Amino acid sequence: MVDYIKQPLTLTIILCFIFIVRYGHAQTPVIESHEQGYINWTTQAIISTGKGIPSEKFHGNPIGRKIAEDNALKQAFDNLYLTVLHVCIDANSHAVDVQKKNKHFQDQIQQMTENSRVLKKEYLSDGTVEITVQMSMNGGFSQLALPDDIRYIESIASIMPQKHLTWRQKEKKYTGLIVDARGLDVKACLAPIIVSKIGDEVYGPQYISREYAVQSGTCIYLNNFDTASKHHRIGNKPFVVKGIGLVADQLTNIVISNTESARFKSLIEHLTILKHCRVIIVVDQSDGR
Repeated sequence: MVDYIKQPLTLTIILCFIFIVRYGHAQTPVIESHEQGYINWTTQAIISTGKGIPSEKFHGNPIGRKIAEDNALKQAFDNLYLTVLHVCIDANSHAVDVQKKNKHFQDQIQQMTENSRVLKKEYLSDGTVEITVQMSMNGGFSQLALPDDIRYIESIASIMPQKHLTWRQKEKKYTGLIVDARGLDVKACLAPIIVSKIGDEVYGPQYISREYAVQSGTCIYLNNFDTASKHHRIGNKPFVVKGIGLVADQLTNIVISNTESARFKSLIEHLTILKHCRVIIVVDQSDGR
């Protein structure tokens, strides 16, 4: 369900180079492409490009370039807004559904898109201007779009006294969670849910603190396991679980075995890991569908 595109080509090459330099592995961003732009589920950003064609009346005139720039930026903002509406929130909704329920959503999102960052300006030989803009899915957008049942959670204290911990529990201090969902054709979203085979929730709204979800997302999606295992988000000792399926009719929600669910939930640190959203979902490389 997650697609990969090569446009803008320069941006994709730069992103890949950064991942290779930093981690030593070829990691292409997990990209979901749409007609007006694309969603980068690895960097948690939405990117669109606009084009401004110079008027014949002002061809070769500085005023003509300024008009073309303004038109390109306006089209980039418009395309960015339309791409935002494609963002999958959870198994049951997209941003366009939030817009239908919240009469202020459109104005707020349009304001965010118009405050987005300009990534690139290109001036073509015929006077055409192309401008690429980027908006983060973290921060204001997440605060607006995340489901209401993701709430602020107070600090979590272990309910098991230190003296009752086994030597194995004391020794193994896991720092994050990797969900290996390769082979499942997962659809990326802002708020995925992980459940056991019997349906017990392993990761979802009841475990996530909205503070951390807004700041850094509930998770990120990568397509290289080695890169995921070395990513700063999940620390130096991640707990790894294997996805064995998807919840029926919910392509965003992943099923793991009852055994792995029980093992993870037995960790004294598992609630802290989930609260802080120290989660990475590893998906397949795509053939560019």
